[in-house]
Amino acid sequence: SAVSGCTFIHHVASPFPLNEPKTEAEVVGPAVQGTIGVLKAAAKVGTVRRVVLTSSCAAIANVGGNKEPKTERDWTDLDDPYLSVYSKSKHLAEKAAWDFVNNLPANEKFELAVVNPNFVVGPILHGATGSSFELIHKLLTRKMPRVPHFSIGLCDVRDVALAHLRCMTLPGAAGNRHIISHSAIWMIDMADILTAEFASQGYNPPTGTAPNCIMWLAGCFDRSLALRYRCLTRPLLFDNSRMKTVLKIEPTPPEKSLVDMAYSMIEGGFVPKTDKYRGPLPEQN
Repeated sequence: SAVSGCTFIHHVASPFPLNEPKTEAEVVGPAVQGTIGVLKAAAKVGTVRRVVLTSSCAAIANVGGNKEPKTERDWTDLDDPYLSVYSKSKHLAEKAAWDFVNNLPANEKFELAVVNPNFVVGPILHGATGSSFELIHKLLTRKMPRVPHFSIGLCDVRDVALAHLRCMTLPGAAGNRHIISHSAIWMIDMADILTAEFASQGYNPPTGTAPNCIMWLAGCFDRSLALRYRCLTRPLLFDNSRMKTVLKIEPTPPEKSLVDMAYSMIEGGFVPKTDKYRGPLPEQN
């Protein structure tokens, strides 16, 4: 077995499409089966003390905003007709993990701790692109001339990495979920953060918001946009107190996350350097 001799396992991989897939099986199957496969292997070898599972805030709250911040006690509503396939996959995979661990016989028991990140941003370390990469790339290169009035909950990839480490080592993390999030931020504010740092360096992020009626019309032809239409004008809020009090992680401000991410994309060659590009200042490295 690939996990023979392991004491701790981190299961972090799961499909995250930016647009809705043609079939649920493309996302739900790998998410659930991949998770259970790792847990079965952990139970079989007998040396594993704890598994840290990367879930998502998408397993906690449906799109559409909320008045009271969601907590680790909340789960997405699978009966919501606007539920994205990604949210469904994360809900089902995490629920399957808890059920599997709770039903293990005593001689195969190990601990489970779950990390529930929000939309992950921050510096990239390798050449693979992802959904958060695509969004920031579109803002920095002005692939969208105007942004929708969407609110997005952000978290920094460095906070997520530290959360995995703390969930592996802290006794209080076992048997719990952990929301990793800073705060909800409007997309136009994300664009403004990039503008403040990069406009003088020859980049031109969008500076205007698209009318809601345009988003509604686009949603009539694109299910992924129809799902996001529910996010218009209403922020999706999460309670990150467990992140701060139990894991002892103070969320990285979105200004730092977005600027560091953009610089890493430019330095990595994913966004062309302009003639005015000066690079990050020493304190930004």
